[in-house]
Order: sequence, then structure tokens, then C-alpha cells
Amino acid sequence: GCKVIKNYPSPQPFVYKTTIKLDAKLPSSERANLIGKIENQLSDSLQVRYSKKGFLKKQLDRPAVFDTSYAVESVKYIDDLLRAYGYMYGKISWDSSLTQVEDQKRVTTTFRVNPGKVLRLDSIGFDFHDSTLQTLVLSSRKETTLKKGDPYSNEKISAEIDRMLNVFRDNGYLKISREDVYAEV
Repeated sequence: GCKVIKNYPSPQPFVYKTTIKLDAKLPSSERANLIGKIENQLSDSLQVRYSKKGFLKKQLDRPAVFDTSYAVESVKYIDDLLRAYGYMYGKISWDSSLTQVEDQKRVTTTFRVNPGKVLRLDSIGFDFHDSTLQTLVLSSRKETTLKKGDPYSNEKISAEIDRMLNVFRDNGYLKISREDVYAEV
């Protein structure tokens, strides 16, 4: 379809396109999921939002002025995301290219993401100093969201802490909060 750009910041270069290239052997659904999460970590100024106008026409209105600090900021956000999902040794790089079309200075930014190997859970243990709490956790261990061999993620750890807090509350320990329980990884 046709792309129309309106109200661009002439003569400054502006964000025209941003792409993510993921260098990882992942199943297609996992790959698409990870790319979607990475795209959400991009600085708002690097996210290009075309709106549909008519049948085949896309419109880009008021694109952001390109600034390298947006890309540097995005690399940090992407690295934080990868770590949260257990990718501890990822490599992220970016480059940009400038194309001039009439008086438009269009910048295309590409992020290359190699997440590295994912950290997997190899053992799961519970250690509460209070014997009653320890007994409650061990008796409800079958409902745990953590399984040996699963990829590590902050999300899973947080869900397990929530599950344990619910077990405690269901058994009359109403004052225990998230600040009282932590996970050591």
C-alpha cells in the first residue's frame, strides 16, 4: 500500500522505520512472543505508528525526530527484559541508516538481538524459619508454578510468591506480605 508522511520535522531526520532482528533458534510462537515483548521495550520515540487511511493508504503523522539517545535507552530496556525472562548473556546492538527522499530525512533503525542461552531452573527449595509456614508451603508444593527444567522468569517467581502468600492467608496468616518473602536465585 501507499505510505503518506505528514507534518514531519524538516530539515531534521525523523524515525521512519524500526525493525527487530532476533538471532535465536526458538519455536515460531515463542519467537513472535519475544519479538513482541522487545518491541514494547523500545523507547516511545522509536515506535513508528502508521494509521490506516482509506483502503490501502497508511499515514504517518508527526514522526519523532531521531536521536541516538532513544536507541541507547532502548538497548537498556531490551537488556532488562531479557534478564527478566532468564536470558543472562544476551547481546544487543543497533544501527541506523539515513535515506533522503525530497526534503525528508528518513531514519531506519535496526536492533539485532541475540538473547543467548536461557537460564533454567535446576532445583527449587523452600526455607522458612517458622516451622508452621514451612509445613504449609511443603504441603502445597504440588500446586507450585515452578518446575525443574522450566526457563527462569521474574514472572514465574512472582507468581509463586503470590501462591505461597495465598496459602498463608488461607490458613490465618493475614499479616504476611510480599516484603516478608523473597526468592533467592
